[in-house]
Amino acid sequence: MLVEALPLFGLSFLVLTVLIAAQQISRSSTLSVLGLASADEALRILLYTLPSICLITLPMGLLMGLLMALNRLKADQELTAAAAAGIGPGGLYSAVAVLGLLTGCLAYGITFFAAPGAASSAIALRAEVFARGLSSRIKPHRFETAFPSHLLQIRDIEPSTGDWRGVFLLRQQDDEQLLLTADRGRMRVVNDSLSAAPKLEIELLDGVSFTYNESAARRDGAVFDRALISLEASHHAASDQPGLALRVQALGIQALSLMSRSGSVDERRTAKMEIHRRWSLPLASTVLALLAIVIAMRTQKARSKAIGLALGFAISMLYYLCLIAGQNLALAGRLPPWFGVWAPNLIAIAAIAGSGLLRTLRLPAIALPSSSALPVIVRRPHRARTSFIRPTALVNYLILSEVLRIFCLGSAVLVSTTLIFTLFDIIPAAARSGISTGYIAAYLTYLSPQIFYHIAPFAMLIAVVAACFILARSHQLTVLRASGLSSLRISLPVVAFGAAAAVLLFALSDIILPISNREQDERYQIIKGRRNDTAAIALGRKWITADAGRIIGFLYSQDDKRLLNATVYEINPSPRRLSAIRSLSEASPAGGTKWRVVEGWEFQPAAGLYSELRNTVIDIGETPSAFVRTVNESSKLSSRQLASYLEQLRRLGADAYAERIDLWKRYSHPAACLTLLLVSWPLAASTRTRTRREGLAGIGYGITISLAFWLLTQALEFAGKQSLLPVWIASWGGHILALPLAIYLYVRRL
Repeated sequence: MLVEALPLFGLSFLVLTVLIAAQQISRSSTLSVLGLASADEALRILLYTLPSICLITLPMGLLMGLLMALNRLKADQELTAAAAAGIGPGGLYSAVAVLGLLTGCLAYGITFFAAPGAASSAIALRAEVFARGLSSRIKPHRFETAFPSHLLQIRDIEPSTGDWRGVFLLRQQDDEQLLLTADRGRMRVVNDSLSAAPKLEIELLDGVSFTYNESAARRDGAVFDRALISLEASHHAASDQPGLALRVQALGIQALSLMSRSGSVDERRTAKMEIHRRWSLPLASTVLALLAIVIAMRTQKARSKAIGLALGFAISMLYYLCLIAGQNLALAGRLPPWFGVWAPNLIAIAAIAGSGLLRTLRLPAIALPSSSALPVIVRRPHRARTSFIRPTALVNYLILSEVLRIFCLGSAVLVSTTLIFTLFDIIPAAARSGISTGYIAAYLTYLSPQIFYHIAPFAMLIAVVAACFILARSHQLTVLRASGLSSLRISLPVVAFGAAAAVLLFALSDIILPISNREQDERYQIIKGRRNDTAAIALGRKWITADAGRIIGFLYSQDDKRLLNATVYEINPSPRRLSAIRSLSEASPAGGTKWRVVEGWEFQPAAGLYSELRNTVIDIGETPSAFVRTVNESSKLSSRQLASYLEQLRRLGADAYAERIDLWKRYSHPAACLTLLLVSWPLAASTRTRTRREGLAGIGYGITISLAFWLLTQALEFAGKQSLLPVWIASWGGHILALPLAIYLYVRRL
């Protein structure tokens, strides 16, 4: 038994470990860390992840290896021969049980000794590499917003030492702001013995600090030779940093016990769950080995190794899905920590006990001499379940495979076509500017997610229509209807696909696009040879680098062309020192670069001069067009950042129609996947046999609907941004108008 099972167990364990390790490496956060690490550090990071991976792959590999081995022995009648020789089930399967116990003991050793130390070392090493990467990502003339409550910009970097030249650092805490300008600076990684993760701090040399508080009218300035500012990365920038659950996994059992008694509510709950997880997870090896014995004893027919592999993988996935669900519910406080972790083992043990009991109850019936009806009684439920499951899986595969194939093909064609026309547009400017081919390729790469985001709903509509026409032309839809499946049942896979596409698009707009849009916009400006505004949103305001050494933070109301809560920092280029600061509570254009300040103040640190600005015209060196150019910044923000920016505008009394519509569009555009699906499905799902010409007409029908919907939504959005329509109509009007059409077509066609 062991001679057959051990090689298959080892092979399954190796393959699963490699696959899960590759999946962990393919995460964007892990790739970013590995890209910043040296070869030695990258290898150490990978090795540190192996113990936690082995805790998952050991039980899975054992179950799949045992099922493949037992199926092979049963197929070759070796188990039957052993039973005929007088070897009972205990003798046949004792080796399997011993192997499960030994694997469980190995898992306990990994859980209590290897995994915590490896997790602690991985957290420290990844944090150190990531901190070093944060320093390297800071580029000249760009605003860096990766640190909460801080805004950083540097003029250039000294090639020989890597030190910063000309540093602008603004820190905001409540109503107080601290501005530091320095001639030189650098970022340092400080190792704290009390924390596993290194700390970041900025060292500034030869500079000026200025502190002011609007509510208390406090304004203090000072000159410094050296200043140290502690930092921490934001949640978005530090997405690779460990959360509470991962940090808890790096603790020893004594530290966990202490945290479970004296920590915060979340810490106590997480620590208790981790303690139970360390005892329950290694037991999976023994439990799944016993489950393999039960399956082998209950199986009537010999199965192939492929069946054993698939069955083992399915059971393992079900086990870990139950474990993940239980852990999440326990962390949310909906289940006790012990139950959320032990539930998969309890379910598996109950299944083992129940299967043994049923087998004991059926043994006398099998021994009866006249039992001709028994096989029918025993097999009929099995046939009923099979006939119910297989057509369902066939319907899902039949429809989704066709829709997904056409969707991928259509998306690739539309994205490629757009990129080609974009390339034609930028080639002349790139030739004049001497831009390299690699730089252009990088720009197109960053542009691709934005293009896919806009065309995905329309590509999905065309895919659904074309796929259904193909299935109708080949009579497959007719067969599905004839088998008793309703239009609602046939539409379920397509609706699920549309819902998944909507969720994917929202995640794309909230996670990927804010980063890729910043990169592609900056590269486009450089390729075109235009002024690079290097705009950003931080500390509740927009920021631009203006002419003559100015940095301006502001809120801009497009409705009445007003600057709100604006601050203009006049900075000498060398040495980089603050020469003047102007705070404008409200200002309106007065022609050219001049603005009429309703209320504000000006301070010159060198002379110590402070003056009030009321109904005064000043020159800030920028026309209103400089602030209008940053209107597209909402596409470079996550929904949370955009909502925070809108809250700032509301407090200042600005309507901000454009930004409010942009926020609602984050939800309405992904929902277009479902809206367009509802409109197109009544025609697409018709079972009438289609000719080739009608199939092409159906694709044209889908394109027509897409264009009409796009034009309608664009018109409503434009009217909303001109304050002609309420925000909800400008964002959702196209969906609202499309629903009656969908209902009419459904009643008419289906």
